Amino acid sequence: TSFAAQAQSGWGDGDERPDMIELSLFGGGSFFKSVSSGLGTEHVSGGAAGIRVTENFWKYVSLEQGFTYSANNVRFGLPTAPNTVAFGNRIYQWNLNPVFHFTPRGSKIRPYLTAGLSAMNYNPTDTAEGLANIPENVALYKSRGLSDNLQVAMNFGGGVKWHLTDHFGLR
Repeated sequence: TSFAAQAQSGWGDGDERPDMIELSLFGGGSFFKSVSSGLGTEHVSGGAAGIRVTENFWKYVSLEQGFTYSANNVRFGLPTAPNTVAFGNRIYQWNLNPVFHFTPRGSKIRPYLTAGLSAMNYNPTDTAEGLANIPENVALYKSRGLSDNLQVAMNFGGGVKWHLTDHFGLR
């Protein structure tokens, strides 16, 4: 059938909601697992906030871009001693994900799964970079060279989107 004929037919049940573009603000936490070997370097769990834009181009598949800011200090420790030192650190994360829904666009309830790629910039504060290069810290914790570090990462998740009204929902 032609595009015009499909548009007149409404694309099927559940496709009448105005959810072609979703804008989501979110907050939460970033939780890191401890490193089991090496010098004992780890990121400390902390708060996170961000924004997501989702384009629902297809009935069951969307494309989502996101940005997350989190404050997760980096902790250096000694494997043989309880001594640790933490340096201020911020993480900036950009995501690009396909989102696979189990119900069609326009449904009030939309369970979903997602997985995608991220660029994560680990960004120590200026104060942290200065403290990491103090000779005592370098000698004890091997902290020399603490600086920005851009890494490729994978992200994944799932959940349920619930349209409370035509313009507001929970995720």
